[in-house]
Amino acid sequence: MIALLAFLGVRALRTNGSKPTAWTFSRFVNAVGTDAGGVESVTVDQSRQSLSATINGQTVTVDYPAQALPGLEHVMRAHEVSYKPKTSGGTAWWRVLAGVIAFVLLIALWIFRMKTVRTRRANA
Repeated sequence: MIALLAFLGVRALRTNGSKPTAWTFSRFVNAVGTDAGGVESVTVDQSRQSLSATINGQTVTVDYPAQALPGLEHVMRAHEVSYKPKTSGGTAWWRVLAGVIAFVLLIALWIFRMKTVRTRRANA
């Protein structure tokens, strides 16, 4: 029960609120390829092989095959769509820190529980 609560707490800290809409790769390429597609900006996350884009004010996510990225970059340049790679500078540290904090809280709760059990046995 405690582990479940710790897991849910860590998961709640990681979410940002609203979930972006998932698009297929072909739908995204079609939107980039047409001038009326409304693709405003793209952020490419190569470590997860996904990208997030703002299309007509809506945030969408797209998973792409690894071999398709060079061709996709060429199409985005040809249609003057701004894109940037996602840097993973501080994100990993927050994940490690959240995991360590959850682990330390779990150990602290276990120690507290063991002390209360010993106290009850000594008083009985």
